[in-house]
Amino acid sequence: MLGRTALLALFALSAAPALASDVETEARDYLTDHGFETIEMTHDSGLLTATATGKGKRIEVRYNATTGEILSQEMTMLSDAPDES
Repeated sequence: MLGRTALLALFALSAAPALASDVETEARDYLTDHGFETIEMTHDSGLLTATATGKGKRIEVRYNATTGEILSQEMTMLSDAPDES
């Protein structure tokens, strides 16, 4: 299981400016590749919020929709998730 710091490091997108659709595509691809099944994206005033659940976790990441910079990230374990031992 990835630690919170490792997840943040892996989640970082390129520092180069990107189009909002590129940021959304990269975020969605990353979340899908890491087992998140339900992914929702919302846009508001230059902010892209990605919310996803899967493998007993919920993650919410806020990006600058223009640059791809991660502005905040929060991950929680879902209490009703089955034990994957």
